[in-house]
Amino acid sequence: MLGYWSIQKKIGILSLFFLLARFSGGEEIRACLKEGESLARVKAAFTPGLRGNVYICRQENRWFLINALELEDYVTGVVGNEMGKEWPIEALKAQAVCARSVALYRKNEARRKGKPYDVMMSHQIYGRCEHDNVITAVEETRGEILTVEGKPALVFYHTCCGGATTNPDNVWPSLSWPYLLPVSGCHCDNSLYTNWERIFWRERLSRILNLRIQEIAINEKETSGRVITLTITTADGDRLRMKAADFRNRINQRAQSSSFSDPTTLPGTIFTLKRDKDRFIFTGRGYGHGVGLCQWGARRMAEQGANYKEILRFYFSGWEVTQHLPKEGYGNKSSLEN
Repeated sequence: MLGYWSIQKKIGILSLFFLLARFSGGEEIRACLKEGESLARVKAAFTPGLRGNVYICRQENRWFLINALELEDYVTGVVGNEMGKEWPIEALKAQAVCARSVALYRKNEARRKGKPYDVMMSHQIYGRCEHDNVITAVEETRGEILTVEGKPALVFYHTCCGGATTNPDNVWPSLSWPYLLPVSGCHCDNSLYTNWERIFWRERLSRILNLRIQEIAINEKETSGRVITLTITTADGDRLRMKAADFRNRINQRAQSSSFSDPTTLPGTIFTLKRDKDRFIFTGRGYGHGVGLCQWGARRMAEQGANYKEILRFYFSGWEVTQHLPKEGYGNKSSLEN
């Protein structure tokens, strides 16, 4: 029986294990598959055209459907799905370094915790990509990651910051990461996400938050206009303070989709707020959590002539772009095209 650790040994240390699906009991797949078997039929249904191999493995009472593939193949699949394939090559290179950094950081984290996978869709969007621009960007940054004090760094990126990024602990209070400082003057204007408006009925927000909401007011802002905390007054007169990032996450978890165009989402936390009877009107700019690299800002910098290292230095001041392993340790470009 070919289990997870045998697969790891077979494929090699530069491979990643991307979680495609988890099953509590495995009944959906147990009928037609054996543990460790290559899933040709399931691969065609779940992941048409993905590189690498798909395997099933079991850990305790859970079954895992995993795409095992080389690191650079994974980075290619991330860059092509996280950023526009036709974007400037230097922006794609910056994205490649970020994606590779996330992958290696999560790989180390997963090994410490004994997980049967390294990365999942909540870490980075991953899918099929065979675009020449993306392949070139990955090849020309092959093996490069962002490091802090010589160690792989915890890297974040998002779609559009709205003009300024924010501290990680404004989004994730439990995360203490003093090396990632906010930046201002990001030229991500004239994007699809420059301006937006969302209208939520009081009744809907009350259901989402499980509160009888009477009023919502902005409590604390950054100079960029990004809201840090809100004060929610209930019908009983209670006043609750909530992180704007938590407020946004709660709304988006109940949204109809994750698309920016979905009117049931709250795109970001740079907004103003006013009330019109039983409606709360949010007017804002930007899209995403606002931490780390702004993808549209990277695009604008590349269009203005900046190279990928200059882009990364702007968003990650004091960090280094490091060759994690010698390029020859990753093979050659032909391996990306097979």
